[in-house]
Amino acid sequence: MDEYQKRGEELVEKYCSPNNNLAVMLPRAPDQTRPDVFPQDLNPGSSLKDEEKRQSDYEAEVSVYRALENLEENIIVLHGFEYTHHQYRLCDAAHVKRGCSKCKNKNADNREGECDFLVVCQGGFVVIEVKNMEHNEFLECEEGFHLCTIGEDSQIPTCTSMGRQSEAWRGTFRKSKEQREKVAKLIMCMEQNVAVLQFTAYPNFIKTYRGGFNLTPDQTKTIIFKEDLENFKNWWNDNVVRLLQQPPCGQWEKIQNFL
Repeated sequence: MDEYQKRGEELVEKYCSPNNNLAVMLPRAPDQTRPDVFPQDLNPGSSLKDEEKRQSDYEAEVSVYRALENLEENIIVLHGFEYTHHQYRLCDAAHVKRGCSKCKNKNADNREGECDFLVVCQGGFVVIEVKNMEHNEFLECEEGFHLCTIGEDSQIPTCTSMGRQSEAWRGTFRKSKEQREKVAKLIMCMEQNVAVLQFTAYPNFIKTYRGGFNLTPDQTKTIIFKEDLENFKNWWNDNVVRLLQQPPCGQWEKIQNFL
């Protein structure tokens, strides 16, 4: 833990010093991990449709990246944040290594969790997961892969008896919620009282159709819609700045340096 803290402190000092109310973006530009692909360049087993979907997913993340980049805030934005089980157990003082299957052999080096964006703010942290889905896009469950069971205690598919579209939409939200909560847990293992806000961004989904998710009002409030990204500064003030007014907790700097 001490080594991570020291290295993190050096990186913060070198790359993340306050910059006149401008966001510090890490990496400095979104990595183009999904370049334009021509049929002859396809990976074995993949189709042009698959590559187009990956490109579209990347572009959805870029739209959120640009919205965060344009905020006039002293924040640090970590794009593509991920951590291993070993890093998790360093944070969780209650973790018992004996009997933990993830700690055996080299399993501890496997990825434990991830999120598309982790934002370090003065009053806390913001976790954002991005889902590339349009309001007029028809999603449905497939044999062997049922979106409608994601995040549910029961793994019995409900798509045969309920609206498949709504269930699939809700499944994407539940999946994003699982990913967000893992990262929030990592942070809160270091300091239980730290403020961690969680959101799922749907850059191509308009608010008019939000009822199709069939979520509770509190769950719907955690969604960032297309209109919110188009007027992101106001959304950020209402949903983040207003809720992070309190002074940072005593362990805030320690958490920042570790992340």
